[in-house]
Amino acid sequence: MNRAADQYKSRVKRSLFCGRADRNHLLNQLVEMLDDFQQARPEANYIEYVATFGEPAACAAELLSSLGESKFEAIHKKKLLVRRGIYVAILAVFVLVSSFWCYKYYQSRALNKDTVVIIEPVIEVLEDVVDESIARTPKNAHSYEGE
Repeated sequence: MNRAADQYKSRVKRSLFCGRADRNHLLNQLVEMLDDFQQARPEANYIEYVATFGEPAACAAELLSSLGESKFEAIHKKKLLVRRGIYVAILAVFVLVSSFWCYKYYQSRALNKDTVVIIEPVIEVLEDVVDESIARTPKNAHSYEGE
């Protein structure tokens, strides 16, 4: 087989969505057709193969239809099921990631026991007033190792 025939065969192979045994059978049929065409026209290029056998996807569809209606339907259903599965998986990942970031957002907004909410402007307290207040509190109420 020449380069153009190999190129056409590989493009048809990409469009064949079926089991390995069926794919090998269909590719053998295609190789026979391509060999017959190549014997008739040994210097044919890729465009001539496309003109003779049709676009690779159309040729693959025609080969798949030769398997029979029941196999073709099974292949189509399997392809549809795989595609839907991929969509569901992508949607599930999107929902999980969105839920995670929503949870993190609401968690960051939650108030806990260490949260200080200041409603009025800050008032500056003189240092000696603070020292006097600390002196009036019992020593066991101090949260630091002070006087």
